[in-house]
Amino acid sequence: MPGRFNPTYAIEREYIAEKRLEAFWKLEWDPYDVARNPAV
Repeated sequence: MPGRFNPTYAIEREYIAEKRLEAFWKLEWDPYDVARNPAV
């Protein structure tokens, strides 16, 4: 779902597609940090 979780990385979209969104949200990352590295 590009654009829904801005900014997202391709690797994060692949992770969400494979493991589902709930698993992604359970990772430790800051969704508001625009300068962050990929969460996975």
